[in-house]
Amino acid sequence: MGSYAPVLMWNEERICSTRLRPCLTVVHHPRPELVGLWTTFEFGASLELGRQCLCLGAGVLSDPQVSHRHVSIRPCQDRTAHVVDLGSKNGTFVNLSRVTEAHLQPGDVLGLGGILLLYHMAPPMYCVPNHPRLVGMSHRLALVIEQISKIGPHPTTVFSVVGSAQTWQKAKLN
Repeated sequence: MGSYAPVLMWNEERICSTRLRPCLTVVHHPRPELVGLWTTFEFGASLELGRQCLCLGAGVLSDPQVSHRHVSIRPCQDRTAHVVDLGSKNGTFVNLSRVTEAHLQPGDVLGLGGILLLYHMAPPMYCVPNHPRLVGMSHRLALVIEQISKIGPHPTTVFSVVGSAQTWQKAKLN
């Protein structure tokens, strides 16, 4: 198990240094089917979020509590993002605190009306993880599932190999 952590850290650092971009992921929405939608954007480029914004898909931010011009986000090279409320009627929230201006750190949650967006780093494109027992849609979960499948490609765990079942278990694992 000790040799597993450095491999994961190396892969994570390699990906972070070459491909990760600022990302917003819908983590709560009045329409649950929209949870998990995400968008990446470039460092230094401002992104304006509001009711008519299409960056997360048509209608995703069309909550009546979200203003037409609600908030501006400008990611910085240090992976933070400068957030400015654009005079929205219902306010902008970072980690449940109302703000007019703030700096987001990866992992912070931005609230607009009844919608919560997670600010984090992600590759511009990644496969949405699909696992019968793990719930989530982040690229980090996709990395974990990928690592698990490399370590144990079969979903079989042998607790004990005894008697006549030994031959069957060996055949199933190989």
